[in-house]
Amino acid sequence: MARRRGKRRDAKAGGDGPEPIGDLVKKIVKGSARRGARTREEAEAKWVEVVGPEIAARTSVTGYDRRVLRIGVESSALLAELAGFYKEGILESLQSGERPLPVVDVRFELGGES
Repeated sequence: MARRRGKRRDAKAGGDGPEPIGDLVKKIVKGSARRGARTREEAEAKWVEVVGPEIAARTSVTGYDRRVLRIGVESSALLAELAGFYKEGILESLQSGERPLPVVDVRFELGGES
């Protein structure tokens, strides 16, 4: 059986050939970045919904990765209160409701942006 030689078909030009690996990687990275941004926005909205505007004003979502929500807190007293007394309830509230956030842990860290 003889191999055909000639120009490679370009998938973008409507050819039947395979899509170049570089193009596939770009699509995956772009899609991942969009999902990450959307999920971060959802995490921020859910955080405000769960803790209310007063606490939300003294805290900020500093990260959301691998189903762990990181919250920056402006003072050590508030950090101790949230982590010590309210963490379990906050976690349950984040995981429930009409639009639950897929989160397995909430980690508080000093230095939130207010």
